[in-house]
Amino acid sequence: MVKYIWGTTISLHEAMNDFRSFLRGFKIKYRAAYNTAQAKSVIEAGGIAPPVMSLYDGLTSAQGETVLYDRYLRQLRETAQTNLNLDAVNLLAYPPTKKLYHQLVNYPQEVIPIMDQVLRDVMIESAEEELEALQNRYADGNVGELDVHVVEEEVREIEGRVFKVRPFGGEKTVNMRDLNPGGKLVMLNDGSD
Repeated sequence: MVKYIWGTTISLHEAMNDFRSFLRGFKIKYRAAYNTAQAKSVIEAGGIAPPVMSLYDGLTSAQGETVLYDRYLRQLRETAQTNLNLDAVNLLAYPPTKKLYHQLVNYPQEVIPIMDQVLRDVMIESAEEELEALQNRYADGNVGELDVHVVEEEVREIEGRVFKVRPFGGEKTVNMRDLNPGGKLVMLNDGSD
């Protein structure tokens, strides 16, 4: 049975799976390819190429294979933070989540809570995976009991946290003075461009 969010074309199951796939599989190379294509189309249209983004552009092929959000999720765990800043253009650059990007822009009140739940689930899953690996190492005598208890406590703490996804960026930005209510997610810029 496919469940859709009332009044939208958003399949709850599909949106959750897509965002989970994104968090676990988005590699820097996807954004680098997107940036290159965007710069090419701007230049062909007679415009000036956007500035190089050091995180995504001019990387080696090995650097391009880095799973970006894996690092961010690890950082959230290590610092006990609960907010994940999500560059919305990365959703657009990752082929399986192009549709999710457009759903985010058009139905932010419905999509952002889905992303929050998936983020929480992925955080718990990764902590439980680490705990299971540590328990196996403990059974082999490679780590102490205290190490296992520390990670067990971390899993309990993560289960009690409220995680939030904070989308920013986007394909189009609007100056604040030009805003018009429309129910869509609007990516703001400070007017300096």
